[in-house]
Amino acid sequence: MIRVVLRADADRLMGVGHVMRCVALGQSLVAANADVMIATSCNDPKILRHIKRSGLGLHLLDAALPRSRDFAGVKALIDGYRSPVVVVDGYHFPQSDFAELRAAGARTVVIDDEPRSGMYDADVLLDQNIGALRQNYVVRQDARLLLGSRFVLLRPEFSNIDRAPRAADGPVRVLIAMGGGDRLNMTALALEAVAMISHGLSVTVLVGAANPHAEALKHAFGGGKIRFVENTPDVAAEMAAADVAVATVGGTVWELAAAGVPALVISTTPTQHRLAESLHQYGAHRWVGDAILLVRERLADSLSELVDSAELRTEMARLGRTLVDGRGAARAASAILDANSEWRFRPAAPEDAEPVWEIASDATVRAESFKADVFGFTSHERWFSERLTRPTQRMWVAERDSSIGAYIRYDASPPWAMVNIAVATPLRGRGLARRLLTATWSDACHALGARAARGVVFETNMASTRAFERAGFSAIDRPSLDGQRCIMFERSVDRQAVS
Repeated sequence: MIRVVLRADADRLMGVGHVMRCVALGQSLVAANADVMIATSCNDPKILRHIKRSGLGLHLLDAALPRSRDFAGVKALIDGYRSPVVVVDGYHFPQSDFAELRAAGARTVVIDDEPRSGMYDADVLLDQNIGALRQNYVVRQDARLLLGSRFVLLRPEFSNIDRAPRAADGPVRVLIAMGGGDRLNMTALALEAVAMISHGLSVTVLVGAANPHAEALKHAFGGGKIRFVENTPDVAAEMAAADVAVATVGGTVWELAAAGVPALVISTTPTQHRLAESLHQYGAHRWVGDAILLVRERLADSLSELVDSAELRTEMARLGRTLVDGRGAARAASAILDANSEWRFRPAAPEDAEPVWEIASDATVRAESFKADVFGFTSHERWFSERLTRPTQRMWVAERDSSIGAYIRYDASPPWAMVNIAVATPLRGRGLARRLLTATWSDACHALGARAARGVVFETNMASTRAFERAGFSAIDRPSLDGQRCIMFERSVDRQAVS
């Protein structure tokens, strides 16, 4: 049995998200027969009770101790175990910790939300956020990356949520869920916005375990039709009963997506602003702004729009469930426990629409493309679905540990199959484009009845040039397209250039 130590903290300043997603990962690791322990300096009794209820082992670290002794406490939990794993989730852990843990014989996993250091000295890097495939992570060549919403860390109850039925003539059910802490008291702002709407609404407020405003909120807004639910163990059921939600960016937005609840989201930090923008572009959530600048009138207007449009809510709910299927923690646990996975190259499938969109819409990919348009997910989803069934096109993806790292598309242009290939930013420099091209070009030519595969790249695109050359393609022309000097590469099925 593999020992896994999950190292995460929580307090009113950093919130409870790091601990909560580690609990979700821990439960899936236990289900996969791992021996799991959470090591934390958190001293909030509500959060500690939640950890214990989850069935995970708990080791308390003294928050007042210096970092060297913090490391010693974690090291003591892995001593004597063969190939232990240490998962670190938090922004305050220096990179030197990971090197020390690896020196102690542990495989290391870092959970992060955006690049925070020059080099991640870890065996596995996990970023569960939409947009992760566009982040400029720098890792060791042998490190594995678990990127994107396929790895959203949710508890098992979010894997298959049944929506609560709603009476056709009943009030719209609004859920206010500002996470575990809500230091800026966005709950009060949301309740003030609700009070400005004339519609008959049914309002439930989820009050997190570390919310410092809990009593004041109940005193100011309680006593009427507003229902307060404090530190409930059954968050999934509360969300399943909602028609629309107002939430701050954090773990709550993923829970709402899995539950099929369209949400207005509020961000509080630059990291959250970036994530909120990606969520908005995708379409399952609407970003209403920065918490510091947001006024109740704007929030009320946005909420009214969702309340008034069942059609809009239905589409946002569909997109949310498409984005987050609730099985991310199980995928992550499987990848973490399997140290020997390899890349595989398979035909693209409908569920690949979102990661392909992320890669294709990366600014660096668009800069090397002949069509540099910015496009939202819904238009891409329609395009992607149509391309998968079009007889004159073939598409493959590179996948490892359920994470998509690159895609390649071939378009029939008789007698050639024209190549379009893109690699996710964090996975460049690993020869992935060359391997994907080598594995698929011949099959694509046969499927499309083409005599050769051709690709055209900008002359300045050295990475793509190397990929084509190393995949056995030859430079046959240097045309000028859209005012830019290009190189045309070709490889024929009979290995003779097609003139």
